[in-house]
Amino acid sequence: MPNQPKLSLCMIVKNEEKLLPGCLESAKDFVDEIIVVDTGSTDRTIEIARRYNAKIYIHPWQNDFSKHRNQSISYASGEWILYLDADEELVPPSGEIIRKAIKDNTIDSIAVQIINPFNNGRNQAVFNSIRVFKKHIRFEGIVHNKEVGCKNTKFHPIRILHHGYNLNEQKMTAKFDRTTSLLKKQIEEDPDNPMPHHYLSASYLSMGAYRNDYYGLAIHESTTAIRLASEQQDDDQIYLCTHYIAAASNLNLGNMAVAEAVCKDALGIFSDHLDSYYLLSKIYDQKGDFHLAKICSKRYVKIREQIEKNPARFGKIINNSFWGEGLVKIIQGKSEYELGDRGEARMIFEDLIKKEPGNREILRHIGEFYLRKGAVNESINYLNKAQEIKKDKLILYMLVECFGQIWDVDSQIRVLSDIIKAFPDEKENFKQIGKVQFERGNYRLASFCLAEVVKMGDRSPEIIDRLEKANSILGEQRQKKDKATNSLPSISACLMAKDEEDCIERCLKSIKPFVDEIILVDTGSTDKTVKIALRYGAKVYHHPWEGDFSKHRNQSISYAKKDWMLIIDADEALEPNSGKEMKKIAHKTSKNALFFKGVNCSSKGEIRSIFGSPRLFKNYVGCHYRGIVHNQPHFPGEPEPTSLKIFHYGYELSPEKMKLKRKRTIELLKKQVEINPNDPFPRFNMAISRFGEGDYHESAKEGKTVIQQIQTYNITDPGYGMIYYIVSMSYYYLDQLYHAEKTAMAGLEYYPENLDALFALTLIYDQKKNYSKTIEYGERFLDLHNKVDTSNMVENLEYKSFGNRWSVFLCMSVAYYKSNCRDMAKRYYEKACNEASKDTFTQKERVTFLTRIGQYDATVGHFRTALGQ
Repeated sequence: MPNQPKLSLCMIVKNEEKLLPGCLESAKDFVDEIIVVDTGSTDRTIEIARRYNAKIYIHPWQNDFSKHRNQSISYASGEWILYLDADEELVPPSGEIIRKAIKDNTIDSIAVQIINPFNNGRNQAVFNSIRVFKKHIRFEGIVHNKEVGCKNTKFHPIRILHHGYNLNEQKMTAKFDRTTSLLKKQIEEDPDNPMPHHYLSASYLSMGAYRNDYYGLAIHESTTAIRLASEQQDDDQIYLCTHYIAAASNLNLGNMAVAEAVCKDALGIFSDHLDSYYLLSKIYDQKGDFHLAKICSKRYVKIREQIEKNPARFGKIINNSFWGEGLVKIIQGKSEYELGDRGEARMIFEDLIKKEPGNREILRHIGEFYLRKGAVNESINYLNKAQEIKKDKLILYMLVECFGQIWDVDSQIRVLSDIIKAFPDEKENFKQIGKVQFERGNYRLASFCLAEVVKMGDRSPEIIDRLEKANSILGEQRQKKDKATNSLPSISACLMAKDEEDCIERCLKSIKPFVDEIILVDTGSTDKTVKIALRYGAKVYHHPWEGDFSKHRNQSISYAKKDWMLIIDADEALEPNSGKEMKKIAHKTSKNALFFKGVNCSSKGEIRSIFGSPRLFKNYVGCHYRGIVHNQPHFPGEPEPTSLKIFHYGYELSPEKMKLKRKRTIELLKKQVEINPNDPFPRFNMAISRFGEGDYHESAKEGKTVIQQIQTYNITDPGYGMIYYIVSMSYYYLDQLYHAEKTAMAGLEYYPENLDALFALTLIYDQKKNYSKTIEYGERFLDLHNKVDTSNMVENLEYKSFGNRWSVFLCMSVAYYKSNCRDMAKRYYEKACNEASKDTFTQKERVTFLTRIGQYDATVGHFRTALGQ
């Protein structure tokens, strides 16, 4: 290469026949000579080196890397040295860059970027190191040696790929033993030198994946290195890596507070330390501090981009977490999701997948995250993509869990079949799944799993008994299904009760003509409840109250033997026409549940509110309840909309009983909140209970928390629309009309057909004397009220204000009167009087109302004649 400085490639080798060809092939076209010092190879290393015209010098190994490196340099004839190990390669176009760079007479050394893949290539560390230098420069240190004598170093975008840490466990252990013995020797000779302590801690950390106790040793050595470097005011950038080792080891042992403190110390040394932001992202993600996790993950991504664009700025800092962009971006996406920006989270995830196509681990992490958040469809999407790349047992079982949440038994069986094919020895897992599904009444899936367990050789009585019972029940179901008959299905009515003598007879009388058996789980009645139930032919089972409504509800279901199950409470009654029709509808439907319209009413039949609720369930399909209070049914598929009705009289109690009922409910809800503080449902019901007590400060407080949670988790269930009414009306009664209006408006944004929000706005604008708005929202309320009233289908929500239409009529009367529309004012007043009972809208209140608008005549007692003119 004329008119160019001469470049010598220098190496030391021993038994490197596997990796040496790749190293020499990457460099041969860019160097003028190859110098190899062999320290005792017994394989084909020397033969391979000769094929590349290397000059070979034999020196017995003397446990001193620097000595042998300096020997190789001493044989070089070049003005410049390129130093590589046999397990390294030049990454194109690094060779061309080196040839241009060594023409610079103002420098004596060149820093390059070293890329260290590890963990079978899944991870990599990146750092800068001097690998091209003038011949007068030498190495020091018997292991992890460093160059001395460099005065003018310049960075160039030269990259060297190092395979030395991408080894299997056996080779890693052999390398670890050799390295640590040399480092311990160095420490014996020079105990106050922080450098060998650093390298020893790095060796221990590298083996932590194989033996957990190595993390403790890594903490000891890294802490020693940091202390010694600080005492000696040694500001070598390598000790930032020591901080990473100390923090990562502590994090692996669960010492998050210590790990966090070490990272912050490192950032005090260098504010753009990539590894510290990587670890802090993980720490805050594990702690659930999503705000800080978002900040740190975004900072990591930005710094990593800077390392790629301008690596020289980061000197010799070792970036151990350079590989971790995927994990950090997942944390960033999770943080956005948890903080409420689900669209941004999805964009982050999708961009990451585009950047790393085919990365199964990224897809698995995203799928698992969505699964834990209950976003099942999103989870299935990502997990399916992951398992298409390669069958993975964990991913497949997560898919089974996903399909279980939406009761897709066909898909569960399909995925479990894939597991058996790919991983045939899964007896214990299949046994556990079979048992759990049998208890839940999912006999089809239980039968499949238990049959596979038997095929695997387990014929224990427990397994055989469950399998036979599951198959027997499935056989009965098939026979019933295959019968070409017009006979109507049978129904079990399932109740749970305690001291309900005041109301249970009304319930039993309403269902007795229409069901084939009545199941009552009594949880400790001391009154005539059981006696009354027995008089109606009920099968009574006694279970002590355990503070868990779902548990006792599921107990009642477990005793049901008929085709369908009607779930009803003692303070409810089946509407007669619904009793006549429900078997006909159940016979025709392909669904597993029927939706009822529930009516909250007084003992006199006055409607307070209405709600939607699935109440009739096909038996033996796994229907069960969850939640210790205000429990909810879980069953396969969606319910069939019907016109069937149930009347609920549960709020028509004496003040003393209502107080006790609310107290019990609130205590159970508090327990639910403690168990799962991120679940909005118990707080939702807590707010309703507080509102019912008239504790508007607490109902507003709890309700605001629920609104924050449903916004954070992007919950779109219309059933939660009522919380806006609870909070809005709480503010209304607290005379905070601004907040009341704002909350009600947000309720309409959440769910446009939010009848309760329209009701609240009508009252708010009446109070604010904004009569045009009163009329606008009153009319909207009345239109929607009519739509709901005439519809067969009520969604799975409660319309709290449904029975208070007369209040809207009064507001409309005032508004029209103030707008000089006296005919309309009179009409709406009369509507209010006709609809409201004298108990709810007393004569005294009617007088007060008319006095308010200046139209009460004490003699006549109603609108003056002039009002009707």
